[in-house]
Amino acid sequence: MNPKDIVIACCHVWIFYLIIRYLKNQSSTAKSNKYIYLGSIFLAIGTGTQLLFFGTLVPIFLFLLFEVFFFKKIIKKDFNYKSLFIDFFKFIIVFYIFLIFFWPAAHSNIILTPYKIFIKSLSAARGYGFNMVNGEVLLSKDVSISYFYINFFYKSPEFLLFAYLIFLFFISYFFKFFNKVFFNFSYKFLFLSLFLFMPIFIIKLTSFGVYDGLRLFLWCVPYFLIIPSLVTYFLIKNFKKNIFKCILYVYVLLFIIFSFVFISVTPYHYTYLNIFSQFGLNSPEKFEGDYWGATIKELVQKIDFSKYEKIDLITCGINRDNLKEYLKIYQNKHIKKINFVKEENAKYVLMTNRVAYDVGNNVNAFKIDTCFNKYIGTTVVSVSRLGRELSIIRFLETPIK
Repeated sequence: MNPKDIVIACCHVWIFYLIIRYLKNQSSTAKSNKYIYLGSIFLAIGTGTQLLFFGTLVPIFLFLLFEVFFFKKIIKKDFNYKSLFIDFFKFIIVFYIFLIFFWPAAHSNIILTPYKIFIKSLSAARGYGFNMVNGEVLLSKDVSISYFYINFFYKSPEFLLFAYLIFLFFISYFFKFFNKVFFNFSYKFLFLSLFLFMPIFIIKLTSFGVYDGLRLFLWCVPYFLIIPSLVTYFLIKNFKKNIFKCILYVYVLLFIIFSFVFISVTPYHYTYLNIFSQFGLNSPEKFEGDYWGATIKELVQKIDFSKYEKIDLITCGINRDNLKEYLKIYQNKHIKKINFVKEENAKYVLMTNRVAYDVGNNVNAFKIDTCFNKYIGTTVVSVSRLGRELSIIRFLETPIK
């Protein structure tokens, strides 16, 4: 996975947690300052990693606004509004200092350059231009508001989906139980639910394309795990009741099954698809598999180049520079046999199941398909997990037109 997305997810959760701790402990200067400084550092790290990180914090800002000025469920009676504004400026100053200090590109002019870079990033082309969602290939800028939920459904372990089903089925029991266990549970749950709908906001109200499955929404995943966590807690606490005992047994069984599957796809866990992805025709082609090309290293190691005198090769769906580095490391003595050629001269293709496209003579008439469907031939070597091919070298039996 892209390490940036992991950092953003971590910062997102910590910022929310530290804001809640600040609201509870504002009257203590020492504690509130600690939360302010830590929160500003996490915001600097998140923003430095991805400039548009700010946009994902909208539900947190809404929560802060409504809590402080309207609902006042978490803040104490002695909450000081004057201190809030002073603390806000502390937060911004510390955030900006840490952001600029570790941002060499902005050192030429620490006032104007960050602003210029941010404005430029709003109009810059981002990421990959195509997606494959449940068997449908489409432009990344044309994904529907259901994009996140379709990916979440097919790429989540079955035990998590089961937890959501149980939560919806016993929703009245859950709220009755948790309102007794946790103070202001319904209120907190309401605001946490905002994160369940944030993907719709991003897809519908912004001009940025969405691509690579759940990658751009990893920051949202911790919030989606809250309901399964609550379900687990509820089932354990109500284990004495037969109905919940049976449900817990099924829940644990599904978790054990997933654990075996998780081990089986090692180390390519991000390519995981649950059992529901197997339903329907052409099921392996419903989603892009190894869109990061993580399996290329293993594929290069598996090739027996001693069998070949010459390999006229093209690639599809991968970073060719990465491929060349792997060839130097693992197949250096055979590297002269490999000749990267134009498509019409190719005899072999090395690829993942990325979306590929042909423009042809009409730039407005894209012909889009997956690499596996575009290049038909005999598979020479492949990397697969659970019967699903993730990367392939194919011999092209017929010339490419």
